[in-house]
Amino acid sequence: LFGFMGVLEKHPNIPEKIRRRVPETFLSGCVFWPVANILNFSFVSPTMRVPYLAFSAGIWNTYLSWTNAKGQEKFKSSEDDKL
Repeated sequence: LFGFMGVLEKHPNIPEKIRRRVPETFLSGCVFWPVANILNFSFVSPTMRVPYLAFSAGIWNTYLSWTNAKGQEKFKSSEDDKL
C-alpha cells in the first residue's frame, strides 16, 4: 500500500517511507483487529456483524490514509521550493 501510494505521489524515497510506516501500521493492526473482532463476537448480534465489520474497516482505512499522509506537508513544501 505505502509503496504503491508512494509511486502515485511521486515520493522521492519510497523504500524509506515503507521502512518507517509498515512496522507502525502492522503493530497497530495487531491491536485494532483483535479488539474489533472480540467486540464483534461478544456484543454484536449475528445479523449486524457484517455492517459492524464494514464500519470497522472504514475506521481502519481512515487510519491507513492518515498514516500515509503523515509527513506529506514536509514533502509538499520541499517540492514547492523546487518550483
